[in-house]
Amino acid sequence: MLIIGAIIAAIATLLGVIISGVINYVVSKNQFNREKDWQRKQFVREKLETICQIIEEIDDWHRKLWSEALMFIQYGKKLEIGIKKIPTDRLSMLINFYAPALKPFLELISEEILSFGKALIIIINIDESGETKRQAIADLTITQESIRKICEAMTLASADLARKLA
Repeated sequence: MLIIGAIIAAIATLLGVIISGVINYVVSKNQFNREKDWQRKQFVREKLETICQIIEEIDDWHRKLWSEALMFIQYGKKLEIGIKKIPTDRLSMLINFYAPALKPFLELISEEILSFGKALIIIINIDESGETKRQAIADLTITQESIRKICEAMTLASADLARKLA
């Protein structure tokens, strides 16, 4: 009887160790997965924030350039804003990797940036005709306003994606 009691105690202890080991493994694995998921979401949120910063930079740059172009047309004031590379390639990469839902906006903004550049070239090379000036101002203003609206929509869509990650 004493031997059977010792065997039962050993088996019970062994079962307790196995059960607690399995429970500890499951809890640790779940905690690791939650932590990994949180880190991934945080990483994507940071990338969405970077996307918003680039969008803001694009919008600010075009507003400044637009106002400089108006001063150039109205008063002949030299364009003082320097050449600046807008990180559209980086924006494209970030959107393709981390926010594919923003791809339609990327195509729109790229088209409008090209249109803005073309309108600006026309303004720089403009002749003195009043009608041409008015048309150039109108084209540049419409394009700049379109860029502003697309940037605003992209920022809202990025914020919405970030909220969905919460």
